Amino acid sequence: MAIVKALSIITKGDELTIIMDSWYAIQGIIENVRKWEDEGWMKVQNADIFQKIAYELDTRGGETYFQWVKGHSNNPRNNGADKKESEGAQKENADSIELKVPKEYKLQGARHVIMTQKLAYNWITQLKELKPRTRKGQENLKDTMDALEELGSPRPTKQKLWKDLKYSKIRKIIGDWFWKLIHNRLRSGAYWKNVPSYGE
Repeated sequence: MAIVKALSIITKGDELTIIMDSWYAIQGIIENVRKWEDEGWMKVQNADIFQKIAYELDTRGGETYFQWVKGHSNNPRNNGADKKESEGAQKENADSIELKVPKEYKLQGARHVIMTQKLAYNWITQLKELKPRTRKGQENLKDTMDALEELGSPRPTKQKLWKDLKYSKIRKIIGDWFWKLIHNRLRSGAYWKNVPSYGE
């Protein structure tokens, strides 16, 4: 997230060197972003962040360089970044960082030339999972996103919410339970209000 903030405040056209200790982030930006774009960001963790970074890099107009440094190796700049990170983690309310990308830039779907049967199947499966089909399911989804935002979390996109339930460290049985709850597949909440003695 720090990269997103840095890219959004640096003057367009200036040369920029980003020094960081996350090889995963550097590798994702330098080596994987185009592949992820081609595949429609299928199963990419933190896809919304990488999409924003790709947009900022493509539209900034200046040369951008990435330099990896080993974490906790007494590098003054890295130590300063770690200190800022710790201060941020202590905040009662998280900073709001804009991750929206203009529609004309944000590619939808996978490129036809790289489409395989497996990728097509994954796409169909993912699209079916993303949208609750009932009005109540849509309302539950909105309530979930509102509640996370009220608790100080950056407001998640629908896509991120589903991916986090499916691919995070949440145990599968708990993730499935949340999925069913949001999709109104469980008898919960308002359902019991009209059942005598079960309202509470």
